[in-house]
Amino acid sequence: MTGRCLSMRQFRARGGNISQQEAKSLSDDQIRQIKLDIHDMPEYYGMPLSVIRENSTLNFDLFVKVSDQFKKVLTRSGAVTKNFLDALRSADHESVYTPYEQSGAALEYKESQLDSVIRDPEIEMDEKSEVIYSTATDIAEELFNSPITADNINRTRSVVRPMLESVLADYTTVESLIAVSSYDYYTYTHSVDVSIYSIGLGQALGLERNSMERLAEAAILHDVGKSQIDIAIVNKPGRLTSEEFEAMKMHPVFAYEILRHNGLSDMVILEAVRDHHEKLNGTGYPKGKPADQISQLARIIAIADIFNALTTRRSYKEALTTFDALKIMRDHMEGELDKELLKAFIYMMAGKHKGA
Repeated sequence: MTGRCLSMRQFRARGGNISQQEAKSLSDDQIRQIKLDIHDMPEYYGMPLSVIRENSTLNFDLFVKVSDQFKKVLTRSGAVTKNFLDALRSADHESVYTPYEQSGAALEYKESQLDSVIRDPEIEMDEKSEVIYSTATDIAEELFNSPITADNINRTRSVVRPMLESVLADYTTVESLIAVSSYDYYTYTHSVDVSIYSIGLGQALGLERNSMERLAEAAILHDVGKSQIDIAIVNKPGRLTSEEFEAMKMHPVFAYEILRHNGLSDMVILEAVRDHHEKLNGTGYPKGKPADQISQLARIIAIADIFNALTTRRSYKEALTTFDALKIMRDHMEGELDKELLKAFIYMMAGKHKGA
C-alpha cells in the first residue's frame, strides 16, 4: 500500500465508511485504528469567525458552540449580513463550526476568502496567520490523502501565495506563522512548515519575487513523492531498515515524476523538489550530486526540511528545541548543508524559538 490514504477528515465527512477497495489495502489493525480515530474525532469542523465574510453566501450550515452544545445559526445558502456577524461578535463567539459531512464545502469557502482575510486591517496578524496556516494544512492534507491530480497540485501551489504575500508585505508574518505551526509531525503539516521556513529564509536572503514564488511552491510540494511509498514505511515509528530506507530514498524522484506528469513544467521548481535531499559533499540522494549541481532553492529547502523534522514531535521521539536542532545542524552536518545559508537561517530563527 502506498503512502496515500484518505485523511480522517475525509473519512468523517463521508460518515466513517471504508470502501471495499480501501479495505483490501489495509490490515485489520489499521481498519480498527481508523475507526477508533474517527470515533475520537469531533463531529464538527471549526474555523475562526473572521473567515466568515460579510455579503458572502455559504454552501454549508453554520453553528456556534453554546455551553458545549452546537447551535445552528445559519442554514446553507444563507447570506452573511453585517447584522449577523455583529450579533455573533457581540455574543463573544470567536469560532464557528459546520458538521464534518460538510467540511469539504467549508474548506473551499475558507480558501476562497483567504485574500479578503489577509487584506482586512481589522484582523490581527496572529489570527490571519492561523487562518493561512489552517487552510494550507487542510489543502495539503487533501493533496497527500487523495488521488494526485493536476487540480490538487495547482490548488496546493496556489495556497502558498497568500502566505508569501503576507510575508512580503510584513516580514514579521514569518514569526507569526512559525508560532501557529504544528508541533506534531504529519507529512502535510511538515510540507506547510517547510514552506514557511523556506519563505522566511528566502526573504532574509533578499531573493527576488519570482524566486520566492518558486521556492514557496517547491517547498510545499517537496514530499509529494511519499504518496508512492508504502505507508508502513512512511509512518514507521522508528528507524528504517536499509531496505526501507532505499525505498524511501525514491520519494524525491517520484515527486519529480508526479509533478511533471501533472503539468508542472518549471524546471527550477522540479529540480528543487528532486534535489532537496542532496548534500554538498556528494553523499545525498537520489543522485549523490556534487555541490555545484545543487541549486540554491534545493539548499534552502534542505535546511528547512531538516530543521522542521528535528523540531516536531513523532510517536517515537520528542521535538528538539530550536537551539538544540540548530546546534546539531551546525556541528554534525558540516559539509552537507550550505554553511552561509545555515548561518542566515540561524540568524533568522534568533528570537523565534520553538519550544526553547
